[in-house]
Amino acid sequence: MAATFPMIIAFAFMAAMLLIGTWLRANVPIFRTALIPASLIGGVVGFILISAGLSLGFEARTFAPFTFHFFTLSFMSLVLTGSSAAAKKSSPIYRGGMWLTLFWTMSLAMQALIGFGVIA
Repeated sequence: MAATFPMIIAFAFMAAMLLIGTWLRANVPIFRTALIPASLIGGVVGFILISAGLSLGFEARTFAPFTFHFFTLSFMSLVLTGSSAAAKKSSPIYRGGMWLTLFWTMSLAMQALIGFGVIA
């Protein structure tokens, strides 16, 4: 359990950056006018803090697992649209999302099998 606690703090750091980005977007007119997303603003603030060494001891590599999993979830959620079932299955977004999900899952399985083959 002690090994996962730093990741919880890293997740809290990311959440804090999102809150800071949201606050900055709400209070700095140029961010609203330019339509810059709060997540991008928070990411830039987090990047600056990590680069300056003000990130509670976290390094960029600490956030790699989060990036991997969030990237996977964001692509897999592409097929979760609110249209009807008949229109949904013929939609290019649905078909593309399903293919993306299928190939991403297959690549994860292949990585596991190759890794097992290398270790064994």
